Amino acid sequence: METVLLPGWARAPLLLLVLLHHLHTSAASNDNAKPNFLVILTDDQDQLLNSMDFMPETRRLLGDAGTKFNNFVVCTSVCCPSRELGYSTYHVGKFLNKFRGNNCPRGWDVFDALVDPASNFFDVKHSVDSDRHLDLYQGLDPPSSPNKDIPLSPETPKELPKNYALWKARKAYRARAQCLAGIDELVVGLIGELRDQGVLNNTYIIFTSDNGYHIGNHMLGQGKSMPYEEDVRVPLYIRGPGIPEGQVSHYQAHMMDLPATMVELAGGIVPVEVDGISLPLPGLTTTATTLRESVLSELWRFPNPYATAKYARIGMPTELGNYRSLRVCTTYDALDRGLPGTDAPFGAGMHCYKYLLWCNSFIELFDLTEDPYEIVNLVAQAPQRLLDRFNAVISVLALCRGSTCAEPYKLMHPAGTVGGLEDAMSAEHDELYAGGSENEVDILFLRVEHFTKELS
Repeated sequence: METVLLPGWARAPLLLLVLLHHLHTSAASNDNAKPNFLVILTDDQDQLLNSMDFMPETRRLLGDAGTKFNNFVVCTSVCCPSRELGYSTYHVGKFLNKFRGNNCPRGWDVFDALVDPASNFFDVKHSVDSDRHLDLYQGLDPPSSPNKDIPLSPETPKELPKNYALWKARKAYRARAQCLAGIDELVVGLIGELRDQGVLNNTYIIFTSDNGYHIGNHMLGQGKSMPYEEDVRVPLYIRGPGIPEGQVSHYQAHMMDLPATMVELAGGIVPVEVDGISLPLPGLTTTATTLRESVLSELWRFPNPYATAKYARIGMPTELGNYRSLRVCTTYDALDRGLPGTDAPFGAGMHCYKYLLWCNSFIELFDLTEDPYEIVNLVAQAPQRLLDRFNAVISVLALCRGSTCAEPYKLMHPAGTVGGLEDAMSAEHDELYAGGSENEVDILFLRVEHFTKELS
């Protein structure tokens, strides 16, 4: 297979990484054989800018024949298979930028990674001829998102405003669409190969991306690394034995949940120290089908030499580009805005909020159900007691280990009487969350004023 890239400016946006694990050629004749896993991970593929529109075959082969998770967000976790279950592991494609093969990572039986400076070319069985895609999508414009002409708050850490012309956005968006057309063909080839080998029905196929991408949103030009939905929400499709076909799940899932899911699908027991929890796949995993309420995304630029130099050029302290972002999906109407209807983006009755702490002490709060493009900062309208709960949860998730990451309120309420935000909002807990009590739980929180301090 080949990650063939389009010329020049189209090279960076979408490189394909394929991980193939433990191919059982005898699976067709042995119903008890362990399942295989094929993880297809693209680079910088958004969900909000309609990237999947350019992959109709992938939608058909993985979405119609599997389940789509439309509320999937990324963090800095690396999705990696467990080697404790008797699996052989095979990596093919791009590993990391500037990877030269000097120090190969542990955990792989076969590691065919692209290495710089020749990382743009890799030849194996399935190839995609990029030349035939160069004339596709003439005159294609990026989606006209409501936030494309809305700058971020003046207090939001960012680069200086860019004069991001429409022709630049068109060029970038069209190049990405052309590259996706090639990846779409590659997915067809991979599934065809599994079918030819007689193992398709015993293989779990997971398709996702490492992060999203913005093109002109919030007047930011093009890029990633921001905490907004264009950058943190990515596609996730899963197909395989027992996976419901043609379904769309609103479950709030996190990138760190994929390793746990694969371990359980393989028949293993997820280690207690694993931060992620398995996706709720009835009959296949043990996770409850109720929505996971709180997940964390974060970015720490310092001490990256490149980031330090970039921010110095524009006169911005480097640490101001750092943030922690709490995403909460709940049936609790925290802002008294009414219950969402059946056509709500995250399901009937489901509210999703995003709470952002920047290291310059700037705070943002968005109601993603009513304001999916994150235009209206509601932090000034939110009751302080709600923000107190968000501050506590974001502090726990910043330092969590194992099951605490999925159930942060258990740490703050060991008796188990508080299961989520709605329970925590009871007035009896106001003193605890406001920091007025001198108890051990209060020490565990890390108050907001300590947010920028290095955590040990």
